[in-house]
Amino acid sequence: MGDALIDGDPQRLGGYWLAGRVGEGGQGVVYEGYDAEGVRVAIKVLRGDPSVQPRLAKEAAAARRVPAFCTARVLDADLEGPRPYIVSEYVEGPSLRQVAKVFRGDELHRLATAMATALTAIHDAGVVHRDLKPDNVLLGPDGPRVIDFGVARTMEMSLTSAGLVAGTPSYMAPEVFSGERAGAPADVFAWGATVLFAATGTDPFRADSLGAVMHRVLSHEPDLSPLPGQVKELVAAALAKDPRQRPTSRELLLALVSGDGLDTARLLAQGAGSAAAMASGAGEQARDPALGTLAEDAYAALGPAERELVPELFLRLVTVTDQGDLTVRQAARAELPSGIEPVLEAFAYLVSGGDPVRLLRPALPMAWPRLRAWIQAERDGLAVHRRIAAAATSWASGGRRESDLFQGSTLDAAQRWAATGRRNITLTPAERDFLEAGVALVRRRGRRVRAISVALAAMLALALAAGGFAVQQSRQVAEQRDVAESGRLAALADSVRAKDPVLGMLLGVAAHDIAATPQAMAAMYRALTSAATRSFTDPAAVAVRALSKDGRRLFSASDGEVRVWDTHTGRRTAAFRHQRGKLLGMAPSPSGRTLAIATEGGGIRLWDTAKRAVLEPRYPVAEGAGQYDFDVSYSMSEDVLVVHGGQGATYWNPRTGEKTGVPTLGGDVEVTADGKTAVYTLLGSALRRQPLPDGRAKTWWHCPWRCQTYALSPDGTKLAVPGPDQSIQILTVRTGKESDKSMHDWKGGAISWSPDGRFIAALDDRGLQVWWAHDATPVLDEPVASGADGLAFDPDGHTLRYLAGDTVVSVRLDLQPRRGASGDLLSPDGRLLLSGGKLHHLTTGATITLQEEPQYPRVFSGDGAAVAVGGDTAVHVLDTMTGRRTTELPMSDESPQGLAFSPDGARLAVSGQTFVSMVELPGGRQVWRAPADMANELAFTPDGRHLSIGERFLDATTGRPAVARPLGAEVRGLGFSTDGTVFGWPEGSARMAFWRRGAARPSSAPLRDLPADRKLTFSPDGSLVAAVNFEGMWVYDVASGVVIAAVEDPSIAHVGFSGGRLLALAGGRLTEYPIDAALVTARACERAGRSLSAAEWAAYVPGLPYREVCATMP
Repeated sequence: MGDALIDGDPQRLGGYWLAGRVGEGGQGVVYEGYDAEGVRVAIKVLRGDPSVQPRLAKEAAAARRVPAFCTARVLDADLEGPRPYIVSEYVEGPSLRQVAKVFRGDELHRLATAMATALTAIHDAGVVHRDLKPDNVLLGPDGPRVIDFGVARTMEMSLTSAGLVAGTPSYMAPEVFSGERAGAPADVFAWGATVLFAATGTDPFRADSLGAVMHRVLSHEPDLSPLPGQVKELVAAALAKDPRQRPTSRELLLALVSGDGLDTARLLAQGAGSAAAMASGAGEQARDPALGTLAEDAYAALGPAERELVPELFLRLVTVTDQGDLTVRQAARAELPSGIEPVLEAFAYLVSGGDPVRLLRPALPMAWPRLRAWIQAERDGLAVHRRIAAAATSWASGGRRESDLFQGSTLDAAQRWAATGRRNITLTPAERDFLEAGVALVRRRGRRVRAISVALAAMLALALAAGGFAVQQSRQVAEQRDVAESGRLAALADSVRAKDPVLGMLLGVAAHDIAATPQAMAAMYRALTSAATRSFTDPAAVAVRALSKDGRRLFSASDGEVRVWDTHTGRRTAAFRHQRGKLLGMAPSPSGRTLAIATEGGGIRLWDTAKRAVLEPRYPVAEGAGQYDFDVSYSMSEDVLVVHGGQGATYWNPRTGEKTGVPTLGGDVEVTADGKTAVYTLLGSALRRQPLPDGRAKTWWHCPWRCQTYALSPDGTKLAVPGPDQSIQILTVRTGKESDKSMHDWKGGAISWSPDGRFIAALDDRGLQVWWAHDATPVLDEPVASGADGLAFDPDGHTLRYLAGDTVVSVRLDLQPRRGASGDLLSPDGRLLLSGGKLHHLTTGATITLQEEPQYPRVFSGDGAAVAVGGDTAVHVLDTMTGRRTTELPMSDESPQGLAFSPDGARLAVSGQTFVSMVELPGGRQVWRAPADMANELAFTPDGRHLSIGERFLDATTGRPAVARPLGAEVRGLGFSTDGTVFGWPEGSARMAFWRRGAARPSSAPLRDLPADRKLTFSPDGSLVAAVNFEGMWVYDVASGVVIAAVEDPSIAHVGFSGGRLLALAGGRLTEYPIDAALVTARACERAGRSLSAAEWAAYVPGLPYREVCATMP
């Protein structure tokens, strides 16, 4: 962590938030920054001549091609703005110069290898560093990293107009002082000088003046005696005065890793693997915690009561502009809650303690995940709160004038947020006074208006009615309170559902019980349809946790003790003391019989979980290993433990004692069940297979789309790997052949197989996805709790569990909607299902056989009394009660294309390829026939006066073109729902205009964000509308526009409302979705298995008396 920003420093650059200064030099200033996802980066803001910016842009683009082998990758650059900058990975650790240490033996060899690896990667990408020196070699947690490459070409590595060198002369090659442009050989010279510095602690060509340094570089041979044999020879060659006599960086790396004949990719991997084994040796100086880590440490040091104030503090130091951009702000001390002093002291490094209070590190909102979550939860309200805070301050300081108060929609929006939208912001007394004054003003004005129009004769009546009016007003206040409380609980239900499904479900039921709002109904429905069913939270506040492979046990270790929990019952089943030292990692074997525990000082020990006894042998762990991404894991083999560290991994077989190291560079590792074969990746670019313990590794498959995650099937015959366009491909291990089935819409989560090989799953914070392995059909796409990791399949075949922080969440794969008979067409009221030549009456259970076999097109009448079906030579109208034909319409010249019943069922519109006609029912007398080109989409207006044939309307009585549009000329995007409702959007309006059958006039609803290419179906009472398109189904509350239910299922073709249920034809099968509030409540309570307890009610609904929301539950 560097110094704080100073006056004149930017707080943001492009999409990056700056946290502080890391350093400053001749090129410019280096800042610590964070991107929109909270990733820590280093940002160099360049100084220099704007005329060289085009060249810098080309060189920065080349630098971005350099792979991350012992380098800090260039991630982004903007060299055209007023502040040109380059973004690279942030490497935690001191520079080679700062560490103030002399390197010897193997450590020096690994350092030399790391720098040679970096130069090889840089040169292989067509880039020359031109400023390699001890200051640009950082000793990071995973080994040395070379930084600042590809930027100094014009800024530091050429002579100035005065003949002086602007860089670091002690590390510049002789040819640079002779006026030549530095190339790759100059980097090799700098490599030799830097290695010599590491071995001696002094600059090899140091002198008192620039001229003396130039003389020594051009003519002096430095003393190489401190270097060991092989390294000495290589450094001597690298420091040759003639650039043509120096080895290339690749030749240096080949000599250092003794890998003659290796291709460049394998050579870089070996070099990186060697470098990863090197510890920085910097002790506390190497610790460079990220901004979010510092904030989390400060948060953890506070007590429970003080932690409650932390979001109050930080959410007042950020806001959202009217344009929707997040930005920082200052807060007066008067805005902060009482008792804030300990919080300010704990966060003194991040927050100023004066008045006003401000963020010392503006990047904190991006860098601290906890604060990002608070901001996300409050984001919509931050802009509202900003306006309230500013207006309240102005009102108070301006003498509390009525003209400064909120009124109208502005006051309504502020009240709505204050009542239902707040989560972590408490209004100050001044802000509450401001809003209450606005409400009081509205009431006074309303009373004055009424008083002017009231006569003395009415005063007596008002006096007599005063008691009743007071009761009515009291009821209105209570209703408003209940609506606000319901909205708060609905939002709370959504926020806790992923981590505690039962609580989320019950809070949704409680919200709807308090006030039956659309938001409460939506929260209850989302909880009911979630696949998450149960959760167990580890009572330990801080622990290292690991989930067994079957998900049935949670291992929790802290304070020298391991506790084993049954994740289904929540009972502790075992506990034992483990070896001494700080915990570094823990992993259960596939069977759960063995638990590997790694600690500093105690190494890795294996424990028999049944006997609670330590096993032999022991695996030693180097001091400081916890700083280098150290961890342990099992794959599919009971015998092989994978020890991860830095950029490599070691396969350890405790039974045989054999150890095999591989350079994974952060990629996944797998071991077959028999423990004989390891599979791992190199930077996700290639999959390598290696026989254990000492076989030769071979590249098995090159990954076109990076295989940073992959999974081997339980039988070892198939491999699931990332494919193109966010997909997962299945490969045959023996042949490498790709399956013709791919899992689509993969979100990037870690891939795994179920133990029986039936399912493939992917899990990360973006969600849990499951597919059938045999045909790649989606099974589940479920949101998850933050920090989701460690997916486990229960042997029961339908339960999954994952670990999210301290909580194990259980997810069911078999909680699909209730399915019924198969079919082809569903009536709009959901009462009738057409299936081949059968017609099912869903309300009575009766099934009749139709006199005619239905063909396309097919349509039900609005009342369900008749169904019209196409045929090869005729259209048949059939009675739905008897199945008998009531009308036959010959189609001798053309096959039918479209059909539509009039609202009263007395007429039928029929279209062919070139015409549309109108016939009377029954009988089939043709009323008129008009020319039309492929008018296969027919619909009557609700009053039956007009017929839509696509883009135009016909008079339903005469067949002549109609001029008037049913919703007015200004309405665009006209369409018809399945029940005949016509809808569209008025020009410039955010509301949908619609006209339902039987209604006297059109209505409107806030349904602007309906999905594209949708088909609409309204519920019988018009309160709900279901929209279906190629992605799934969405159910809206018409009055509010709130989405009650969303089902992602592209197989849904037709829907209908019937008896409190929404019926859908999905994949040819009838699927039932409960939509009636009473039915949803009953099923939610049944699934929860209990009601909210009195203690839970007091904790989450403190303002209302306790209610038994699931009255029939125990």
